[in-house]
Amino acid sequence: MVRYQSSKLAEERKKQLLWKSALVAIIFISLVFFISQFFKLDYFAIKIINIEGNEVIRESTLVENIKNEISKNYLWIFPKKNSLFYPRYLVKEKLLHDFPRILELNLNLDLPSTLDVSLKEREPHVLWCKSKIDEESEEGGEICFFADKDGLIFDASPNFSNNIFFKYYTNLGVQPLNSRDLGVELPSWDDWEVEFPKSKPNILEEEKFKEIDSFVSFLDGLELNPYELSENGKSYEIYFGSGGKIILSDTQIIREAMENFQAILNMEEFAEKDNIFKVEYFDLRFGNKVFYK
Repeated sequence: MVRYQSSKLAEERKKQLLWKSALVAIIFISLVFFISQFFKLDYFAIKIINIEGNEVIRESTLVENIKNEISKNYLWIFPKKNSLFYPRYLVKEKLLHDFPRILELNLNLDLPSTLDVSLKEREPHVLWCKSKIDEESEEGGEICFFADKDGLIFDASPNFSNNIFFKYYTNLGVQPLNSRDLGVELPSWDDWEVEFPKSKPNILEEEKFKEIDSFVSFLDGLELNPYELSENGKSYEIYFGSGGKIILSDTQIIREAMENFQAILNMEEFAEKDNIFKVEYFDLRFGNKVFYK
């Protein structure tokens, strides 16, 4: 008799548990349904995207990029275009990844349905170039990219007929993000997923670039017309005037190099400025000992 009552009680508890589980499932599904419907309310959908601050990058391209990202769904159910829950971080990082020209970027919502995007573009400061051989014509040529004041490469450059920008020919540890013309196939956005690239394509390590750039500005101030730098092993060769060059070590203390070079220019031999342009090279790699020919 006791066993019968225990068995009956266990069955009733099992039925109650099943009913409770079913009730919880119904409540959960209903809750998900109502939340998804709230997400889909047209009132909160981002319909207007305003772009401000772009000068070179086309507004339509930026808008299309953003729309592609927010057209997706969270868990295949909740639309990302809802202004209250749109993926701000992903949108921002994707824009910075796809458009290296962007220096600063801010996203602000004007509820209920407007997204304001303000940005600042990088300004071209120098060029990074790479020689390129035309296999069909066997003619030499080069392709160049703009870099900003920090030495970061951000966009392809047109061909210039004269030395409007100082040119760098260096070996990059990281290829430019938009450098498919260099023969390097970079991962697509889908390959990156949310693992955004940590490294950036710089002409040189940032501090080293700023030091070299200050030396180039120093030469420019002396009216020596520097026009390009070539990396040669552990040395940098800066060309000026009509073909003369200054050789620096990659470990050079730039301020000392400036002082040593200025001391050479103060010599009576170079009182006539034209004599500087007759020199084939100035080698500043050996401290106070400056060699020239």
